[in-house]
Amino acid sequence: MNRRHFLQAAAMGTAVGA
Repeated sequence: MNRRHFLQAAAMGTAVGA
């Protein structure tokens, strides 16, 4: 698993949540 990819996915999830 890539932590960088996880961070990007988390950022997208936050944008969607917002």
